[in-house]
Order: sequence, then C-alpha cells, then structure tokens
Amino acid sequence: MEIKTNNPMFASLWSEVQNEYKENTRKWIQRLKSEGFKASHPNDGWVNREINELHLAYPQFDSGVEVGDLVMLGWPDDKKSERPVRIIGLRKGHVCGMIYWKFEDMVN
Repeated sequence: MEIKTNNPMFASLWSEVQNEYKENTRKWIQRLKSEGFKASHPNDGWVNREINELHLAYPQFDSGVEVGDLVMLGWPDDKKSERPVRIIGLRKGHVCGMIYWKFEDMVN
C-alpha cells in the first residue's frame, strides 16, 4: 500500500511498520508449513462458521489444498485468532464453479 505524505517521520515509521508486518507474516507462514499446514486464510466472511465451510478467496498462502489437509484460519499478527482445521470435503458452488472446502476443527 502506497501512502503519500510530506512528513518524513511518518513515512519512515509507516515503512518500518509495513516491513515488520511482512516479516512476521513470513515467519508465521514458515512455521505453519513446518507444522504441516497446506494453507492459511483469514477467519473472515469467506468462512461459514455455521456449516464449517471455507472458500480460499485470498489465502495468506496456499500450497494446494486437498481433502485431509490442515488449514489455519486466522491472522499472522494475532495468535489468539488461530483456528486450525482439517479439510474433510469440498463442494463446487453454482457461481463460476467456486470451491468451498468443508472442514472440522482440530483438537488442540
């Protein structure tokens, strides 16, 4: 995201915050991959919590999800938001054949 400003202190701080976020996200993804996760996605409106279904609209990473794989729902900068799930099936939607992954929560 590009921010235009005439304040060099703000520009420097903004750049520092962005770089820190990118590095934290990189480390988070690296940890998830090492733990066997195949993808991560924000736990947002693309996650239907009533029927445990997920569409990978904009994953933080996606290494090719299949039935049986682990996916982490949540955000890299909020450990408490993490919700590990296992993919147990899929459904093709009526609109453009979008794939919705059915999941079950993992026991911690």
